[in-house]
Amino acid sequence: MRQQEQFGYSLWRIVVKDTGQFAGFCGLQPIAETGEPEIGWWLLPQHWKKGIATEAGQAALDWGFRVSQMPIVVAVANPENVASLSVMRRLGMQADGEMAYRGLRCARYIIRRDQWFSDGRC
Repeated sequence: MRQQEQFGYSLWRIVVKDTGQFAGFCGLQPIAETGEPEIGWWLLPQHWKKGIATEAGQAALDWGFRVSQMPIVVAVANPENVASLSVMRRLGMQADGEMAYRGLRCARYIIRRDQWFSDGRC
């Protein structure tokens, strides 16, 4: 709630449409190291491999670019986290090297606002 009040965006709860069951979180939060908005997701294991992270990520990016007019959104993950890297690519994000994130070496992916809309999402 503090992030929502301070920055106007935060992580959102994900619930399964049919059941209302809590599935995890997805949304945008500022990266402490750079101040850039970061998209992130965390799902309970029983909800993996169902497309939920991609669907939630699309909604978060669309909100960030349409409502908040963010020029860029960043995602970071352990380079060995193949599932998260795959979600990033499905969201149209591009590899942008590595960065230190919370003391760890992470893969960095980005997507720019103009790219989001040029990919036919208008």
